[in-house]
Amino acid sequence: MKFLREVKKEKIKGKTCLLRLDLNIEKNELKDSLRLERAAESTRFLLKIGCRVVILSYKGQLDIGKVQRDKFYRRSYSLRPVTRELSRKLRQSIDFVDDLNPKNWERKVNQSKRRIVVLENLRFYGEENKNSIPFAHLLASLGDFYVNDAFSMSHRQQTSLCAITRFLPSYAGIGLEKELVSLNHVLKNYKKPLVLVLGGAKVSDKAGVIENLYPKTKHILCGGGVANTFLFSQNIPVGNSLVDRKIASQNIYNRFKNKIILPSDVVIKSGAILDIGPKTTDEYSRLIKKAGTIVWGGPMGHFEDKKFAKGTFEIAKTILKSKCFAVIGGGETTTAFRKVARMDADQNADKRRYISDNLRRNQRKSASVFLSTGGGAMLEYLAGRKLPALQALDDSNMRM
Repeated sequence: MKFLREVKKEKIKGKTCLLRLDLNIEKNELKDSLRLERAAESTRFLLKIGCRVVILSYKGQLDIGKVQRDKFYRRSYSLRPVTRELSRKLRQSIDFVDDLNPKNWERKVNQSKRRIVVLENLRFYGEENKNSIPFAHLLASLGDFYVNDAFSMSHRQQTSLCAITRFLPSYAGIGLEKELVSLNHVLKNYKKPLVLVLGGAKVSDKAGVIENLYPKTKHILCGGGVANTFLFSQNIPVGNSLVDRKIASQNIYNRFKNKIILPSDVVIKSGAILDIGPKTTDEYSRLIKKAGTIVWGGPMGHFEDKKFAKGTFEIAKTILKSKCFAVIGGGETTTAFRKVARMDADQNADKRRYISDNLRRNQRKSASVFLSTGGGAMLEYLAGRKLPALQALDDSNMRM
């Protein structure tokens, strides 16, 4: 895999970069989005070199038929709002190309006088999900080289992530490189003991991580739907709590129970488990304090309601105050951690900081935390699976 950071600047100065970003961000999340912050960093890096940037992305799971006939449906999935917010962050004017005929894109991009152009939601075109060679060739005509800085989407086999690398010199962007450095640190250079903290609603995503990291892991601390599913698999009543019955039937808990720790008490409302209890929170915090490396994916409960946020927020506080290296991934989990980190920074501005991008291991007094933009992509990578978009970058042999 070739990395953008290693390319000589004079080779790409004045060239047009097709920059693949993750702009799959809801309107109500735009003001405080980790993905948008990373997108701005990636774009700014290329502008500083002297490149022109054409941004590719998508938003939502779409009905292609409705896209063609319903302009209000298109508007609800448009990238125009996120483009406005990106423009504000960069303090740069951006041209937005919303033409539904891809054959017009090259002319419109070439006519633009702006240094940044954003194409409308690529999922408005059915070819994006088909990893289409003709569509990739059309996209490639818009630039001189390609950069993937959408790690969070790299587990998907789509045209703008995979097929496009056949037609342009292709590189991993600065954000994607940071993701790989941090996750490889967990896989190859972790400091013992390694502790997994797994929760959230998407239980199936975590099964592969448990299996792949089990030999290296000291403890697997479970909350949320993961804990509910394992409790259910042991015939422990969980009421109408969130449970993945398919995972419960796969005997995962019995295979790995020597290291899995389940809640000893929980917080219940209307027959559903909505948070880990105070005893469990204390026990998990004690084990996290002793960890050298932590991977956290998924909240401990329904933290959006403050009555059920204590478990998740206490875990975040403990990680923040520990001396470990931690990777935290998933939209809900990173949101919770950022909220706790800000509160802590407000209260202890001169005492503590959290680190989102850099691995600083020498003489640190607080945790070194990498916030991954990937939820599913991070978990698949840690499960040892090959991500299609990363494989495409590995296979690309075109050079500037």
